[in-house]
Amino acid sequence: GTGGGTARVTEAFDLPNLVQQPDITVSDAGGNNNGSAEPGEPLSITVPLTNTTGYLATDVTAQIVGGGSANYGSIAHNGTASNVISYTVPSASCGSVITLTINVNSSLGPKSFTRVLRLGVPNTTFTENFDGVTAPAIPSGWTAAPVNGGVNFVTFATGSDSAPNSAYALDPATVGGGTDLTSPSLPISTSAASVTFRNKYDTEAGWDGGALEISIGGGSFTDIVTAGGSFVENGYNGVMGAGGVNNPLAGRNGWTGNSNGYLTTTALLPASANGQTVQLRWRFGADDNTVGTGPNPGWYIDNVSVVGNYTCSYSAGAKARSDFDGDGKTDVS
Repeated sequence: GTGGGTARVTEAFDLPNLVQQPDITVSDAGGNNNGSAEPGEPLSITVPLTNTTGYLATDVTAQIVGGGSANYGSIAHNGTASNVISYTVPSASCGSVITLTINVNSSLGPKSFTRVLRLGVPNTTFTENFDGVTAPAIPSGWTAAPVNGGVNFVTFATGSDSAPNSAYALDPATVGGGTDLTSPSLPISTSAASVTFRNKYDTEAGWDGGALEISIGGGSFTDIVTAGGSFVENGYNGVMGAGGVNNPLAGRNGWTGNSNGYLTTTALLPASANGQTVQLRWRFGADDNTVGTGPNPGWYIDNVSVVGNYTCSYSAGAKARSDFDGDGKTDVS
């Protein structure tokens, strides 16, 4: 073509490379053997490498930055090889996340991967399965309130995840509106706190549904993601249309449509919750027409649990002497 530009297209001849698959596995058998990585603890990390490039990879090595290395030899196309690499967790706060960098070299060239480790044993500091009350009562310390004339949250003895009850918000066919279900105040003492719950929804897709909010230190309620949290599994799956009538969640991200049964949702709380008390609020909203497709349409919440802190107990001096099999106990020698 014509023109005065100087841009040129250059072909990149980068070869495909090894991938770090399947996931790494971590053993603390050389530490206190409680199944969790902790500050200062020696670990054995199994690092699988897989070759789907169509080429033979030779002279394969891997190193964890700050830790050991391993020689994998050659890995054929469609082959996987694993090696155990030693690593000692650096000094860090209990409950924090550290990032591992794994540098791989081979005849296919260098490649780096990052993986994360959460430090400490998670402690479940709060649970609620809604089974200690007679439906439709709400457990002590919880509150349920209608919004915009909606149908209020109740406990419901049909369709629970754990018998007999779940918390249930009806997807109404006419009045629309919404309802809020709010937890008691929960103390949090880690920047890595999380909430896990089971939920099932059957609503008008794209219009009716639910969302999760948080209040930190008595502040205003804000969507869990907007507040700085994030979903680890089964987070929001859609947006509720802004044109619906009377829906307090119109235009917001949330859970909408049909989950086809119970899902496990886990959300990390915002790091700013550390050292604070928080309240969690499950909000349901609907317009004034059309509902889910099955019997008792709406949103079901069950088996709520909160990890409010982590415990780290590893001490280099506490390891058993002459522990040859890694079970944390002294062996006969």
